[in-house]
Amino acid sequence: MYARPGKRWQAAAGKPDAGLAAVVDTVVLAVFAPADSGLLRQATDGLRAAGIEPGDPVWLFPVAAVLSNLVSNVPAVMLLLPQAGHPPAGPVPALASTLAGNFLIVGSIANIIVVERAAALGVRIGWREHARVGVPVTLLTLAIAAAWLWLRSS
Repeated sequence: MYARPGKRWQAAAGKPDAGLAAVVDTVVLAVFAPADSGLLRQATDGLRAAGIEPGDPVWLFPVAAVLSNLVSNVPAVMLLLPQAGHPPAGPVPALASTLAGNFLIVGSIANIIVVERAAALGVRIGWREHARVGVPVTLLTLAIAAAWLWLRSS
C-alpha cells in the first residue's frame, strides 16, 4: 500500500493490493525467522568454518549477491548488516544486493511487482525472458562494482 496526498493508506491504483501485502509479509518473515530460529547463526558459523568471514568486504559482496537471490535484496541486507562492523558495511551489501537483485525475478520485490503488473496487462514475463536480460546485466554490473570497490580499497 502507498500513501498519496489526501488519500492516506490507499493504493495508487485505488484499492489495497492483497498480493503485494502478502509479498511484503513474506519478506519480513524471511528476514526475522532465520535470525530468531538460530538458522542465521548456524549459517554464519558454517561460512566461518569454511574460511569465509561474512563481515569482510571481500566476502560480504558475493555473499550479499547470492543471498539477495535467495531471500530478495532488502532482506539480504538486513540479514548481513549485523555481520559487518567496518565503515563500508552498509554500502557493500547494499550495492551487491541491489545489483544482484536483477539476476532472478525473486531477487527483488520490484521485479515481482513488475511481472505481476505486466501480467495484469496481458504481458507475460517468464523466468527465461527475465533471465535473458537479467543475467548478463547482473553479471556485468556486479563485475564493474567489484572492480570499482577493489580500486577504491587499493
